[in-house]
Amino acid sequence: MKRYLALVLLSTASLWAQSNVGELRLKVTDPSGSGVKSSVELVSEANEFRKTFVTDDSGSVAAKRLPFGVYRIQVQQQGFAPFNEAVEIRSAVPAEYHIALAPPVAPRRTPA
Repeated sequence: MKRYLALVLLSTASLWAQSNVGELRLKVTDPSGSGVKSSVELVSEANEFRKTFVTDDSGSVAAKRLPFGVYRIQVQQQGFAPFNEAVEIRSAVPAEYHIALAPPVAPRRTPA
């Protein structure tokens, strides 16, 4: 009986150790590769998650304890075109994502 109880406790302990959250490490750079301090919004409709992060001076930020799912990454920084892409968090292993901001798109001119 004691062996059975010990086996059950060990089996359930491994379930407690499993996690359904991950980490997203972001690096935001300009076209030359230099880090850009900016705000990054992560949105997951399915998880009802919405949070804004601010990168450090080197353009790095880590979003920790994100529930597994698909997230929309949005970066709007003055002097650069808006960035908007999706990324999926599906592992407890930290995911690294590089965002290279592009120069702003010039407005189209219509002939008069």
